[in-house]
Amino acid sequence: MAAIGGNTAGPGDAIVNVYINHEKKFTFVEMRSIEEASNAMALDGIIFEGAPVKVRRPSDYNPSLAAALGPSQPNPNLNLAAIGLPPGSAGGLEGPDRVFVGGLPYYFTEAQVRELLESFGSLHGFDLVKDR
Repeated sequence: MAAIGGNTAGPGDAIVNVYINHEKKFTFVEMRSIEEASNAMALDGIIFEGAPVKVRRPSDYNPSLAAALGPSQPNPNLNLAAIGLPPGSAGGLEGPDRVFVGGLPYYFTEAQVRELLESFGSLHGFDLVKDR
């Protein structure tokens, strides 16, 4: 966050609490401000120790309620190049044109799901999450 200029609430750590579930490979991170939490969304897709990191909002996130508390999109002036992300990628995976498709058979490969979805039009982004 400091490297990209995302610590907007002042000096110090933007992260105030972390819960890690090693078994299911996920983490909940609590930020000290709404704005810094929104800026953290720009870190979606970074490579950490050779693996891509997915940054998402919690399942109970309510955009209309959150908008009253602070910015819900990352600051467009973040220095993403400092961590190897292309400029303009902040918030690129969220928005009104992003859809969730569930209930697909677990045995479908990524290529099969991509082929199925492309039958409706070109894909601007694709993220296949397999979680039983």
